[in-house]
Amino acid sequence: MSLSFQLGSRKHKHAMSPNTTLQEALVSVCRANGFEGSRYGVKFRGKTLDTSLTYRLSGLGANSTLEAFLLPKTAQTAQEVRIALQVEGEGRKVLKILDNLSLWDILTAAQEQHSLELIARASPKGTYMQPSITYTSKEINTNAELRSTALRSLGIQGSAVLRLRFVNTEQSIEDFLQADALLVSKETEKQTESNAEFEKTKEARLNAIEVDKSREKAARERQEARLVAERKAEAERLARLAKEVQVADAAAVVELETNRIRQERKEQQLQQEFKRAREDSENETSTAYKASRTGASPSPSPSTQSTSSTSLLSTPSTPSSSPSPVSPRLGDREAQAFAPTANFNISQIVVPESFYETTAEDLQRNAAIKRQKKNDPTSGEAQGFVTKRQRELARMKKLNKFKRCIVRIRFPDRTMLEGRFLPLEPLGHIFEFVEKYIREKGGFYLYTTPPRQELDRSSTKTMRDLGYLPAVLMHFGSQVDRVSPFMVPSLTDSLAELPPPALFSYDSRSSNQIVAPAQPTPTPSVKPSLKESSAQKTEKEKKAFTKPPSWLRLGK
Repeated sequence: MSLSFQLGSRKHKHAMSPNTTLQEALVSVCRANGFEGSRYGVKFRGKTLDTSLTYRLSGLGANSTLEAFLLPKTAQTAQEVRIALQVEGEGRKVLKILDNLSLWDILTAAQEQHSLELIARASPKGTYMQPSITYTSKEINTNAELRSTALRSLGIQGSAVLRLRFVNTEQSIEDFLQADALLVSKETEKQTESNAEFEKTKEARLNAIEVDKSREKAARERQEARLVAERKAEAERLARLAKEVQVADAAAVVELETNRIRQERKEQQLQQEFKRAREDSENETSTAYKASRTGASPSPSPSTQSTSSTSLLSTPSTPSSSPSPVSPRLGDREAQAFAPTANFNISQIVVPESFYETTAEDLQRNAAIKRQKKNDPTSGEAQGFVTKRQRELARMKKLNKFKRCIVRIRFPDRTMLEGRFLPLEPLGHIFEFVEKYIREKGGFYLYTTPPRQELDRSSTKTMRDLGYLPAVLMHFGSQVDRVSPFMVPSLTDSLAELPPPALFSYDSRSSNQIVAPAQPTPTPSVKPSLKESSAQKTEKEKKAFTKPPSWLRLGK
């Protein structure tokens, strides 16, 4: 296991054991490169590490790279630590000492404060007892190591426990002390020479560091200049692309704006025409209502017949002997009330099987629809794709066909209120219309289904924006207790029966049973061979498989 230390532009590898502290490794690397390890700290991925941790507890992986940095001056000053020295056979001795002192200084201070013989202890035989200090499973057992190992290099901060024991040697105490003194003098001379060499090479190292810094700064400046040039080129490319897109979409924008202006003018004309048609319809409705009250049967005008035949809510002709009453249309909205259909029962609908068979007319109609889609430039079949503006233009063309929006509100008692609105009227006009024709004002809401969606009265969206063209069914909900009838007496006094679906009609000869109308006969221009009944197909299949092939006969 090893760690890499980054000192400026230089990288050094250091072997690690599980119990080696990060401070020990840092001091060793700094000493090998002529730096003072106590003045530096380490970072890993931008986070400052605690150098007092061992490699096992640091959480670093193998071959991790640590960055050495110069500590601030406040961190470089010596700090006081509290040391508990566990002396073998003497108990625990507590003393306070600076963390830049060595282990040998700790032994000297403990010997003076507690009157113990720790440095020059002799055995009963007169041999030297070598002091040995253990910290976090690391043992320092020579006098040279005790003098060179500082507390800070062990990563000790705040407080720590050191264990001291004595190892018996074979040398006499006098000989050992003389050899130790000679070793101390040699180490002193070596340290003096090292300091002198350090001072000589200090300026060269500083120059090398400055050169490394200037190179790194120049590299960063080149990188920033390259990024600026790339951003500028990208901005120019996007500007050119935007101009090309604008030129390409200019024709579509002009067409869309022209269509919008035409549509606004057309809507204004439609509003004027609808206003005139509404006044005419109101007059005709008033005449019919008065006639129904007096019992007369006025003959409808040709315009009324054409309007009723093309109306979205027109009632199919029924041969019933008792016609349903006519509900008056009130106000500009042509308000009309309907009662729920009493005789209509969907379970009585009888549809023959021939109704579901495909006819020649159906095939012609489907072919015409396909040709129309293929020739329509706004459809997806005419070209590879359709833009959003083209889809919006096609939608506007379809919506322009509807001159009005018919709104029906269903009350809890199944009665209905009907009104007519312009496509560009906001949603709030519907609430005003309902509030005008209900008995108890306020305390209600409207919603549509499915799914249930409550409508916002303050919304400014129009009928066209909400997709309510050509007609919509809403439900009435009350926030207060109400009693039926819900509408004003002018509407409830003459409720019209809601007509059944236009596809079916009543048959008076079969006890009001609902039957489907007869299918139209095929046009003579289509060949009868286009349609083949299921019975003919079954007969052909039987003939085809009556006689088995020769290779399938028995014995072949």
